[in-house]
Amino acid sequence: MTATLTAATCPTCRARFADVDLFDAHRQRGACHDPAAAGLIRIDGIWTEWLLLIGADA
Repeated sequence: MTATLTAATCPTCRARFADVDLFDAHRQRGACHDPAAAGLIRIDGIWTEWLLLIGADA
């Protein structure tokens, strides 16, 4: 059985992300950047994107 990582917490800035790709979006050139500037939204303390909220088929 293979484990799938679905959420990520940045060890540097402690921001929480809905998935690893969103974590990667806030890290550029080895530094943390504002997730909102990458188009992410924060719901209940977790950074996500609209597409994850409405589903990929919408």
